[in-house]
Amino acid sequence: MSESRGPGTRGSSIAVVGCGSIGAAIARCLARGGHRVLAWNRTFARAEALAGDGITAIRDLPGAVDGAPLAIVCTTTYETTLEALEQVADWSGKTLVNLTTGTPEEAEEMQRWAMGRGAAYLDGVVVSYPAEIGLPETMLNYAGPPAVWSALEATLMELGGASSHISTEVGAANLTFNALAGFYTVTLSAYVEAIAYTQGCGVPAAATRATTKRLLGMLEQSTEEAALNIESGEHETDQATIAIFLEGMRHSLPRLQGTGRPFRIFAATVANLEAAVDAGFGDLDLYAQSKAFREPQKGTR
Repeated sequence: MSESRGPGTRGSSIAVVGCGSIGAAIARCLARGGHRVLAWNRTFARAEALAGDGITAIRDLPGAVDGAPLAIVCTTTYETTLEALEQVADWSGKTLVNLTTGTPEEAEEMQRWAMGRGAAYLDGVVVSYPAEIGLPETMLNYAGPPAVWSALEATLMELGGASSHISTEVGAANLTFNALAGFYTVTLSAYVEAIAYTQGCGVPAAATRATTKRLLGMLEQSTEEAALNIESGEHETDQATIAIFLEGMRHSLPRLQGTGRPFRIFAATVANLEAAVDAGFGDLDLYAQSKAFREPQKGTR
């Protein structure tokens, strides 16, 4: 019989679908918060390994969903998510929170699927590592109907104290994550290129630490400025222009590549700067590179 408490109520039952590293961390966190967790995984042994201390491993996914008003899904892809959830015939009165990383279009399709079967739906992404689930600084971003978020907010905030509802557009969480996770990866990869070069030239890690911290502080300030300037379209500057950044990169890149290392990310940055200068934006701030990109589509697509 279905759990009588509403979704998001402390102590209510919650089905966790998918018990990989993130799903397992979510299940444990919710159990520590006093919820009764019904854990399901396609490979039952993974769910079974979590059993105890408030977590019950369930072989039958329909049984897990029937026993809880809220299902939190964390599988590999939207395709595997649908394959699993199609086992459940009746979603009436249930709430589905999907934490699978994908595309905005997949999120929109999943919402249509859920609503077509009588379930409320919220889409989300995990912007943290599994070991961080449940900490005050941990972030998960959610998108979808505000009323669904309001009903679940207290419970979902247990998973990460820095979490938030970022948009009513259900695809926005995945759209934002795909772009900013790419930024994170590119930035860190560029640092790897740089630090591998300095260490290869005999400079120890300790010698670069202070400069790295200084540049990270500048980067934090600059990213906030970039977002505001791109939003406003205001790019006049009396500081460094795109042309100045390009001159510096053109000066350093051949010397860096002359060491035998490809510096591919640095080279791609030079190409972007050159495209912006060629488009006539050389006298504007660095963020005016955005003007050289194709006009973004409106909405979440």
